[in-house]
Parts: sequence; structure tokens; C-alpha cells
Amino acid sequence: MTSSTADSVGARQATLNLNGDLKIYSGTFIAPPLGSGKGTIVFRRTGIQTVVSSISGNSFQGNLDYRIESSSTVSLGNSVLSNTTGMLHVKGKIQLGSSDPGGAIQLVNQGNIYIPGPRIFEDESIVEYNGTSPQWIGDGHPSGSGITFIGNNPSEIALTQDVIADDFLVQQGTIRADLY
Repeated sequence: MTSSTADSVGARQATLNLNGDLKIYSGTFIAPPLGSGKGTIVFRRTGIQTVVSSISGNSFQGNLDYRIESSSTVSLGNSVLSNTTGMLHVKGKIQLGSSDPGGAIQLVNQGNIYIPGPRIFEDESIVEYNGTSPQWIGDGHPSGSGITFIGNNPSEIALTQDVIADDFLVQQGTIRADLY
């Protein structure tokens, strides 16, 4: 999926349709830079797909889009989805484990998501906070209606902003609204 410029073939575009886990223990996944093409990772398996990557956000680089299909659950734990340019499109479920005090989803490169481009959460998508240490709802948490919020943390999840949710489910732990 590597390309530095458009050539006689044209702009490079490659899609990784993933039916299993995505684990980058060491190294980097490089997509073409903006202007010369794009890479896309599509999580499409029914059930849980685990991502293991650097918590520093440097496992993925380039113009890279992520798409989580409606039947898929992407479990990040403390791992990070990142890119230089590109977007995140969630149709299914994303599980977040980051205990960053600014939140698991922030507008800056912190928490579980280091994606400067658009972040689209479709109706019926699910955002689950399932870390094992205290977690916070950050300023990047999706604000549209039609999204289900799940709190599944044996410790606690603190609200640092208003939350709009179609459904609000607490499977375990404590939701703290008194700190906001």
C-alpha cells in the first residue's frame, strides 16, 4: 500500500478488507500520502476484531481511511487508530479502552483515535467504553442522535461534556456526571 507520488499507473488506491484482527506489534502500516492515492482498512467480520497497535499513534501513516461495517465490532483496548490524513467511518461498534484524562475520543491526537479528518458515526452505531481503569468522555465523543452509548467499565466513566445518545446502557461500573 506504499506510494509516494502518482505515476504512469495514476493515483494509488488500495483496500484491505479485513475479516480478522489487525495487529502491528512493531513497524508501520504506510498508505500513500495525500494527493498520490489513498488506503482504506475495512473491518467487516461479524463479531469482534481486535486492533493491537502503538499507543503513541505511529503505527499507521499516510492518507488512510477506516471503515467499521455494521456487523463488526472493533476492540481497541489501549491501542490507537491513526493516520496523517483520512477519515473514520463507524457503522458498527467501536470499543474504547483508553484511560487518557481528556477522553478516549478527543478532537486532538490523544486517547484511542488520532485521526485529524472527518469522524462519521452513523445512526445505529455503538460507542462502548470498556476499559479497566477510569475513563472519560472527551470532546471528540460523537454528538449525533441515533448512536448507542455503552458503559462497560468495572471502574468508572466520567462525563466531561454533554452526551446525546439514542440508547444509554450501563453494563457495569459507575457513570460520573458529578465531576462535569
